[in-house]
Amino acid sequence: MRFGKSAIAATIAAVTAFGAGCNETTGGAGSPSPDSSSSSGPGSSSEAGPSTSGQQGDPVGKLVFNETEGSSNGDAVRAYAESSPDPMLLRSAEELTAWRSGLPGELGDDASVVSAPSLMDDAVAVAASYPKCMETSAVMAHDGGKISFEVWVPEEHKNTACSWSPVELELWIVELDELGADSPEDVELVD
Repeated sequence: MRFGKSAIAATIAAVTAFGAGCNETTGGAGSPSPDSSSSSGPGSSSEAGPSTSGQQGDPVGKLVFNETEGSSNGDAVRAYAESSPDPMLLRSAEELTAWRSGLPGELGDDASVVSAPSLMDDAVAVAASYPKCMETSAVMAHDGGKISFEVWVPEEHKNTACSWSPVELELWIVELDELGADSPEDVELVD
């Protein structure tokens, strides 16, 4: 069977577009896609995400661990998301250690997760997962010690079309001082 040059070019373009994951609709195949590699480990923490315009509350906390389904631990990230679909508030080093012990696969062995309980003096942790292409996330503070885990697509990426949105697992540490709370029991995770 013979194919013309245009049929071959169309097939290559379709395969390239499908394999690219997330592409700007204005850029198409070959456009830069976000780095979906794990960025855990010392010195890789990031403050609350990019532009939070349109979000309610104030971004607080520090991202201390993230792993994506697109990594070598992808099956474990997916298993976690399926078993724990809602964000989780951890109020003590003991709760964080128990959460870590329950992580599937080798996720609990990551150095950032192993050392996270030492960050729990006068702090709480939020663990959450969500499908991520161009989405960003943050822990947001509200009045009265209430916090929420928010996920949104920044305005500059509203026209992004994704063929796959790998699950992202994140662990955030939020200092009580940022919330005006005296103890972890004063903190409540809300929708």
